[in-house]
Amino acid sequence: MERVGDRLLSALWVGFAAASLGTWQRTGCPLYLGWLTLNLVTAVLFWIRRSPRRLAPLGPAWGWAIVGTSLPFGLSAPARMTGPAWILAVSGVALALWGLVSLGRSFGVVAADRGRRIGGAYRFLAHPIYLGEVGMFTGVAIASPIPRNLAILTALACVQWMRAREEAGFHGNPVRFRWKDLVSTQV
Repeated sequence: MERVGDRLLSALWVGFAAASLGTWQRTGCPLYLGWLTLNLVTAVLFWIRRSPRRLAPLGPAWGWAIVGTSLPFGLSAPARMTGPAWILAVSGVALALWGLVSLGRSFGVVAADRGRRIGGAYRFLAHPIYLGEVGMFTGVAIASPIPRNLAILTALACVQWMRAREEAGFHGNPVRFRWKDLVSTQV
């Protein structure tokens, strides 16, 4: 049954990728190609990820994961981005993509034990995907600073922080990971 769920989630992310492609074709904004890439990589990771040895029980971790995944769909993204907004958004896409690729088969949306990753982006940051998402959507909010975007960005940053705390608690440290004991470089 788990593999069926993974296949359905993969198909959902292919749909998100198709929507990103359509938006890029309509607006010409290359940022949507970044989102297209993120969605396709996520779809592949759902298809190939390893089964968890342990999965967070239904509860807050699942709620934060659902809310954190859904919030960005409420943003009103601009057709064009320039200057600092563009740099922040593209940097966020790149960081999130690096985080996804670094996770590889350990990818998941909800806290689970699929093997802790300490290489790639995870050598430097405990949560590069979350930070990348907040960065890219901060760029969107700067480019289109309407109240709804600012509220969604604020909520997203809070939710991603809560997800990081839930994952830390799931992995045995409710305060924070002890990354300094695992990796040689800290940023």
